[in-house]
Amino acid sequence: MSYFTYKKLKYPLFFLYIVTLICSSFSNANDTPFKTKTTVLSPGNDHYNLAGSLYYLRDPNGKLTPESIISGQHDGDFTLTKNNLNLGFTSDIVWVRLQVQRSSQAPSDWVLTLSPYFLDEVTVYVPSQASANGIAFNHSGGSALPFKERRFNHPYLLTELILPKDKKVAIYLRINTESATILEAKISTWQGVLKSSQEMYLLLGAYYSIMLLVFFPALWRAVWLKDKTSRYYVIYLSIYVGNFLAINGVANMLLFDDNTWLNRILMITTVLLIYLGYFLLGNHLFSIKTSYPRVYRLQKFILAISIIGLPICFLGYRHIVFPLTMPLALIGIATVWWASYKQMRQGYPPATLYFVAFFIPLFAIIITVIKILGGLPHNVFTTNVLQISSAINIVIIHFSMDYARRFDDYVSIDMKQQSLIKARRQVTQARQEQDKLLKGQVRFVDILMHEYRTPISIISANLDILSMLNKKDNDIEVNKRLEVMKKAVARLIDVFERTNEGNDFISKQITENLKVSTTIALIDDCRHTITALFPDRQIKYTNINVSTSVLVACDNSLIRMVFMNLIENAVKYSQADTAIEIECQQHEKNVTVAVKNKGNVISPENRQRIFERYYRETSTQDKPGIGIGLHLCKQIILLHNGNIIAKEWQQGGMIFEMSIPIINEKAE
Repeated sequence: MSYFTYKKLKYPLFFLYIVTLICSSFSNANDTPFKTKTTVLSPGNDHYNLAGSLYYLRDPNGKLTPESIISGQHDGDFTLTKNNLNLGFTSDIVWVRLQVQRSSQAPSDWVLTLSPYFLDEVTVYVPSQASANGIAFNHSGGSALPFKERRFNHPYLLTELILPKDKKVAIYLRINTESATILEAKISTWQGVLKSSQEMYLLLGAYYSIMLLVFFPALWRAVWLKDKTSRYYVIYLSIYVGNFLAINGVANMLLFDDNTWLNRILMITTVLLIYLGYFLLGNHLFSIKTSYPRVYRLQKFILAISIIGLPICFLGYRHIVFPLTMPLALIGIATVWWASYKQMRQGYPPATLYFVAFFIPLFAIIITVIKILGGLPHNVFTTNVLQISSAINIVIIHFSMDYARRFDDYVSIDMKQQSLIKARRQVTQARQEQDKLLKGQVRFVDILMHEYRTPISIISANLDILSMLNKKDNDIEVNKRLEVMKKAVARLIDVFERTNEGNDFISKQITENLKVSTTIALIDDCRHTITALFPDRQIKYTNINVSTSVLVACDNSLIRMVFMNLIENAVKYSQADTAIEIECQQHEKNVTVAVKNKGNVISPENRQRIFERYYRETSTQDKPGIGIGLHLCKQIILLHNGNIIAKEWQQGGMIFEMSIPIINEKAE
């Protein structure tokens, strides 16, 4: 069965479940308490609720014997209950007496049903004057009795009674439990028991069918779609289903023969696990940890107290632990409901459904308390109100999650559109700021070149004078140094002029100054200049099959500018004790020149940006420069139909590699 089939089936089945429980709640409408000292069993009624007809007697030390009780010695000590017997959490032995009388027309076979499931040990005594000890028979039961030892395979205690006509019969119960002493007792015909069992199992079947049809789609979303909300929902469902399997006795009927260990902690684990489910799902749905930190700390405190109570239960102190942990767990459940209320007030539409879903179990608890106090009739609806509320709670949460996903998708699309509009606006503003900054940088460079032109002209003029003065002495070393300085100044003036005029000037001049040259000659010229400028740095040159006759068409001054810029950058941005490596290699259609240095590695995302005008890496801000050199290199190489790239050197550092096409013609 596919996911979509489950999705279609769960809705009609849920409504079928609602109809079933409504019909069941009215099927026992006559099951109202007879608040009389003696319950008269008449034909026509299949059920008699004994609330208001029960007498009880506390036996703190457990010294009273069945013989003394049945003989009537303590009849005057019994107290009549107003409704269902509710003695709360106590470790006392409690004796209960009920009195029935069968009319002559009523059937003789009746069944005494005792619930709820939490009663540990219950023994039923029917007196008889014919027996030696005054007891006709006794029947032991309770949740601590393994199912394999029970007379009837039923979650509640069923005791068959054969009653004489028109004679009052006193029946005594001995209850020994560490759980809450809340006793709901009724007498039914076998036909009534069968009918009630059918209704109960029909209700259980519908309940677990709904759970499965909700569980599998949630499991599919949690596993296949990796939906985090569905994962918490699956945990929540598993806890609920597991708890009701245990509470209804189904788990013990199907899985465990000896159920005493489970019943010892069943009540506290039930409340604790349900609270744990609320805690996990509620915190995920409403972000209680971040939105309401004080409430989250309270929830963790309640959880810790409940967990500490588990080992105490094994020591035989359930009557102390239960009254403490149950109210705390209910407070914890209420905090999740409160968080859904706060989300609803903040305008989150799905929170309204969550608010209803988490309120229903609290309402069911109120209904249960009112029923125990005798304010509501004892029927299938009031008996199973917690289970019914859990089904409604789980289905509404399922609806809420579907609604929340659709709503969040709608909001997400709207937010993406708003974010896109905002991003476009920010890009426009950023471009405007960048243009403004670029204009400021251009203006700054213009001012800088204007201010530098005069001192450079003075330096150039003085170098000419020094050359003329040196003609008399004809000092070869001085002439060599002067020539290097003149070339450096000339190159600096050339860079200023080209930068000032821009790329249009470069594009215009390249056609005028295009010459056929050898790559080796250009590189050697630059090497000698760099060696003179940086005598302390080691520069290694490697020629890989580049012939001296290989020709390229280029503007010598521009290509020299590129070579010099790459080599100067390698010197500037590498450590002083490392060598600069220049590698020249001939390929089929071009010649590549790679300049390698062991400086800082440029991140991959910025290796294209370094060729942008005025862009500089953050790690190079302490070095002189304004971010023009590599930009000019890129433009010059592109105008020569070549390419220049930056890549990481395996030995550590960077490689700047430029390529220029080879021509087949020889220089004339």
